[in-house]
Amino acid sequence: MSISHCFLLGRDHFQARIDGDLDETQRRPLKFSWTTGQTDSMEQQTEAGKLISGIRWVGRGGGSGGASARASRQSTSSIFRNSPREVTPSRPAVPLALPVFIVTFIICHSPVGKDAYASSVKPFPIVCVLDSNHCIDPSAISRSPSYCTLTIVSRNMHSFTSVLLFFGLVPFTFAAYSVQDDYSADKFLDMFSFDTMDDPTHGYVNYIDQSQARNEGLLDTENGVVTLRADSTNLASGRGRNSLRLLSKAEYNHGLIVVDLAHMPGNACGVWPAFWTVGPNWPAGGEIDIIEGVNLQTQNQMTMHTSDGCSLAGSSCLSNQGCSAYGGAFGDSFNQGKGGTYAMEWTGDAIKIWFFARGQEPKDILGDSPDPNTWANPASTFQGGSNCDMDAHFKDQQILFDTTFCGDWAGSQWSNDNTCSAKASTCEEYVKSNPKAFSEAYWTINALKVYTSDASSDSSPPPQQPEPSSPAAMPVPQPSNTTSSSVPTVTSYTDGGPITMTVGPDFRITKTMTNEPVTMTLTRCAPIPQDKQFHHGDSPQAASTHLATAAMGSQGPPSLPPVYIVSAVRTPIGQFQGALSSQTAIQLGSHAIKSAVERVPSLKPEQVEEIFFGNVLSGNLGQNPARQCAINAGLGDDTVCTTVNKVCASGTKAIIVAAQTIMTGNASCVVAGGTESMSNVPHYLPTLRKATKYGNDTLVDGLLKDGLTDAYSSQHMGLQAEECAKDHSIPRADQDAYAIRSIQKAQQATASGAFKPEICPVEIPGPKGKPATTTVDKDEKPSIPLNEEKLRAMRPAFITDGSGTVTAPNASPLSDGAAALILVSEAFLQTHDLKPLAKIRGWADAAQQPSKFTTAPSLAIPKALKHAKVSAEDVDVYEINEAFSVVALANLKLLGLAEEKVNLHGGAVALGHPLGCSGARIVTTLLGVLRETGGRIGCVGICNGGGGASALVVESLL
Repeated sequence: MSISHCFLLGRDHFQARIDGDLDETQRRPLKFSWTTGQTDSMEQQTEAGKLISGIRWVGRGGGSGGASARASRQSTSSIFRNSPREVTPSRPAVPLALPVFIVTFIICHSPVGKDAYASSVKPFPIVCVLDSNHCIDPSAISRSPSYCTLTIVSRNMHSFTSVLLFFGLVPFTFAAYSVQDDYSADKFLDMFSFDTMDDPTHGYVNYIDQSQARNEGLLDTENGVVTLRADSTNLASGRGRNSLRLLSKAEYNHGLIVVDLAHMPGNACGVWPAFWTVGPNWPAGGEIDIIEGVNLQTQNQMTMHTSDGCSLAGSSCLSNQGCSAYGGAFGDSFNQGKGGTYAMEWTGDAIKIWFFARGQEPKDILGDSPDPNTWANPASTFQGGSNCDMDAHFKDQQILFDTTFCGDWAGSQWSNDNTCSAKASTCEEYVKSNPKAFSEAYWTINALKVYTSDASSDSSPPPQQPEPSSPAAMPVPQPSNTTSSSVPTVTSYTDGGPITMTVGPDFRITKTMTNEPVTMTLTRCAPIPQDKQFHHGDSPQAASTHLATAAMGSQGPPSLPPVYIVSAVRTPIGQFQGALSSQTAIQLGSHAIKSAVERVPSLKPEQVEEIFFGNVLSGNLGQNPARQCAINAGLGDDTVCTTVNKVCASGTKAIIVAAQTIMTGNASCVVAGGTESMSNVPHYLPTLRKATKYGNDTLVDGLLKDGLTDAYSSQHMGLQAEECAKDHSIPRADQDAYAIRSIQKAQQATASGAFKPEICPVEIPGPKGKPATTTVDKDEKPSIPLNEEKLRAMRPAFITDGSGTVTAPNASPLSDGAAALILVSEAFLQTHDLKPLAKIRGWADAAQQPSKFTTAPSLAIPKALKHAKVSAEDVDVYEINEAFSVVALANLKLLGLAEEKVNLHGGAVALGHPLGCSGARIVTTLLGVLRETGGRIGCVGICNGGGGASALVVESLL
């Protein structure tokens, strides 16, 4: 039959079975039975209702034949005219004592004929949610081609404490909130304005703009965090001590604001930091002080500033001076605990503020859909009511960070504070003359997110329908121009009138219900996406995965067709002007592509539809190097070819674009990779075309100009590696030691033959009088004996005043090489009976200030893991490109990774770094390491000039 299966979810494995069918002449009642495992106590039963540990069911297939086809011969009008028959459950359905979730999915099949629809869903068995008070009334379920109607009857309930997911009727989830604005470090400054106004609280402060803040070192957005400082170096003058006041460009009405802080301004006499929101025409628009305190205050003070006559329950109110409450760590105590998280929820009824110490945060607090209803009690709740209409007094709020000094609060408390007043006669005098006292006066912001829900985005009540006399008499909704993807409309009734409800993808009751019977009608349903449909025969694991993605929401990408890697090879890496220097980048790339195709015997070259190939140093190579590589490798003339230049990350980006091309259905078989011959990059004569009229001319090294120089500062990238070493306190000795370990690992992998499966040997024609060909089948540098003493004695390459740390041997050498991978769709894989090496799980790119390119992988890798829906703990092996030893060390430090999981066979410091190839080379090597170690999940990360990075997550299938 064509109706759905029922799923009963809980710690115990529940089983639902649908018995019966519809015959050709009547709609016979469906019989519903349920069984459970043994449960010893009510506590265990309650716990069972909270957990989803497994799914089992039996049923009778699907399809549009049988009962569904027979039912399709009935007209729409006749079905809705007929009164539904009573359900005959095999056991009493009400009351059902077990407190378990029951989720019903209706599988919509393709209609047969214009009047066809899944009429067999009516009638439907009674099923209960969590307890005996929450049931679906089978007499009120109907379906038409355009609409679905579901009525829920509640008996003797005071509040609706659970959510019924009825897929196919309403696409709602458990999520209470969704992200509206993510003030991540890379976007933070674009989302805030720097306010340089005179302090409205009359503080002794000089607020400065963004440019001056950067010049004075008071502003930093490195390493994925934002730091906002007050000046702690200079004597103050003029308006006061230099500091920052940031105001969000966006305004908010209702929602959830969450800030994760690693540090807030510490306790100091005269300091007044605040994280708050404010509306227009203060105090008419209201002010919400989430974090605030002055001087040596040890506990956070939360304050709601409103206009006169507005008092908030749960606080002490002094007219428009504010309604205040204390709670949460502040200043030094906050910082000693390594920071924490504050959250503020603002609805039309109340404003709540939470504080969570580090390590005690709810798991969902900065996720895609946090639910404050599941958190511990807030530090404070400010309740509105008849004396204060929250929506009238708090509106159009903007977020602020600021650190001021003295002023109306810190200054006015000066004489009452024996400790501070003993330091100076006035607050201003002390702040002016003691800059070092404010060395801890800074904010370090790990994350700031603003969430919204349907309740917060639209406070108007849903459209109401005339109240029906009874559920059975409800009118059948008529089709409209609303598309199936529109947000569903929710209309609700009680004996006394409508109940306020939230409408939209996140369905939840927003108002306590009465003791009376309640009927709720949900209308306008969207069809179930094909990838969300459940089928009889699916494994419990597969069903659980579908349920978690469809019902609970996801922090990763939407479901997309899988992409598989079926071949991955690379040439040996040759040293600069070494064994491969006679080969152009085109020749190396062609060889890698041809070898990759040859390793898949059932694949013909003409079946490759597209190629994305990285190449950075394209001078003198001719048009579109990727196209040349493809044609010379024997691919068809109809192969679409694109050259990718994302500097060092080109090869990884080529793989990402290839995967996206397959997932979007534009191709089924794609080659991706990259090639570079740094030995053959020409020098340029930029002025030759205009002719040098007099004097000498200068050659420009194309390798240095296009590959190794920051385009924005004209600095060699080695100087930015030195900057990284300084920023992250990584000394020369650590860099040398890392380089030695990398070389040793590469030498060991070479000796053991670990690299052999991934390398495609290159035949080099010999000159006259020499052997006809020479075979290069090993990476060149690891074959050179390591002299540790000499490595440690090398002079710094970029800073020669004695403070330099980056040397030639602890950086990656100039090199030649190519790598190629073949990616295919699942259909292509199955049709051609291919054996996959791995599956693409996710990817990401990230960028920051160009000179900080060295640490960009620390931003891209977490994004890629989130996209792949895996945690850092799930990753067995990492490959992080070693542009410099300091790059690997800094990213290991920032990501908290153990070196034992990174670059197990050595990296670019040991092997070489042919720019356009390296991003594909590390993926190829990663697959080999996963195969050798038996690992399942692997991740690569590679930085690129200009401040960027790319990352890719794969799952080994070997």
